[in-house]
Amino acid sequence: MIKFHKIIDKHGNERLCVKVTDIKQAPENVKMYPIIPEHVDNLSDLMEIEMEYSGIPNHEALEVCPNTGYVWRGNTRTRCGQGITKQDGTVRGGYEYLYAQKSSKYYDKMTAQERADYIQNAN
Repeated sequence: MIKFHKIIDKHGNERLCVKVTDIKQAPENVKMYPIIPEHVDNLSDLMEIEMEYSGIPNHEALEVCPNTGYVWRGNTRTRCGQGITKQDGTVRGGYEYLYAQKSSKYYDKMTAQERADYIQNAN
């Protein structure tokens, strides 16, 4: 089971977060939505700004399967949170926590088709 942590942002708001090292992109998500370098570069810049502003790099929550740590929604945010080297050589990310919500969907209780359908609808 993935542990969700309550973290207070710079503005006093409590946010449910997960450790970046505890989550991973769902295999279907990686296949259906491959990482596009330009998107990662742009999002990593925005996450850096959000980190400065609120103390948490993403303002939109990831959706995380609580028993596997697979990310249903937030594939690119997860990748940026793990740390990237942008196309210009700038290193970004490598955050400790990302804002997340627990999913009611359990990866291992769904068929491959159900997982693909759910990911498509979530993204």
